[in-house]
Amino acid sequence: MQIKIDPALTADEVVQLRKASGWDHDLSEWQASLKQNLINVSARDEQGKVVGVCFLCGNQRHAEMTDLVVHPDYRQKGIGRQLFRVVASWALEHKIKYLSLTYDKDYPWLKDLYESEGFQSIDFAMWHTSSLDSHNNN
Repeated sequence: MQIKIDPALTADEVVQLRKASGWDHDLSEWQASLKQNLINVSARDEQGKVVGVCFLCGNQRHAEMTDLVVHPDYRQKGIGRQLFRVVASWALEHKIKYLSLTYDKDYPWLKDLYESEGFQSIDFAMWHTSSLDSHNNN
């Protein structure tokens, strides 16, 4: 398994991975998003197929880890943790002052993973209502 910062990651690869994981997203949404991320990290199998991704978006002051996704056939093998660590290490090396993330409560093991990697819940984060409506419709 090759896990690395991957500027060559394509929107098509992300859409296929997310579909395999049960989420449907528009290709054009990913074409714009990948260009705007600080880094894109992928896990590729021996044939070069993308089986996991994690992104860091934001700026030098505040960045958010987003879209940690591992193909269902490759879960429970430590790939998500490895992806997560590459992104977190990059952020620390680049002296990102505030590193944050959100997770889907439908996947409670993610909270355990993130806490085991040094994240903690805070009580002062907020989301705009339009974001919450969008999240609840996915």
